[in-house]
Amino acid sequence: MRKRKQQLSRSYKRQILSGIFSLSQRDIDNLCLNLGAVGKNDRLFMKSNNPNDPKMALNAYDNDLYFSNGYICSSVFLLDMIHLGKSYLRKDSYLYPALFCFRMFLEIIMKLIIVNLSICDEQKIKGHNLTKKWEIIKNNYNEPFEGDEVKGIESMINELSELDCNGATFRYPKILNEKVCKGSRTIKTMIGVTFIDVANIKEKILQLYRFFEGLHESTIRYNTMFYL
Repeated sequence: MRKRKQQLSRSYKRQILSGIFSLSQRDIDNLCLNLGAVGKNDRLFMKSNNPNDPKMALNAYDNDLYFSNGYICSSVFLLDMIHLGKSYLRKDSYLYPALFCFRMFLEIIMKLIIVNLSICDEQKIKGHNLTKKWEIIKNNYNEPFEGDEVKGIESMINELSELDCNGATFRYPKILNEKVCKGSRTIKTMIGVTFIDVANIKEKILQLYRFFEGLHESTIRYNTMFYL
């Protein structure tokens, strides 16, 4: 079993390092060369009869599942490409999308937990401040949040919120943040930080995923029992 895992790991690494998983702007430019111009009757979304294609018409449960799962998987996948890739241009260009995807997962899963806790105040679901969402969960969960793990998780949520308080830092480049925010939101940068430990980010992201996914599952059961 261990040998098989090692083989899969090496195979995965080779795939990550291959060109198809390491696109640059030049690669994208080359993909465009043989394409014609957009026609007046062209549409972005077309129905497919191929059962292997992804679904867009999802029911409520699938929609919840695929949204959060898609963002966390995309984040980890991009971090793997950064960690294993060789091109620094690609490393730098993938970092913020990876962090954006993780932040989106965290915001979605926290809001789903709030909904599952039967907190019907619309204002508590609105907004993008992760620290506020964490406080709502802590104050409404049916068991106390205690222990070193909870303290560490709270510290990382506050760290992320301080850097990206309203979901704009990882979503827009700096020039757009300056135009979009117009002083109404504080956009912070990691002053003094030049290089980021990607392996550490991935590990902490996975730990946060494990905690919040477990919390989400527990609140689904809690919500079911609440209505029985």
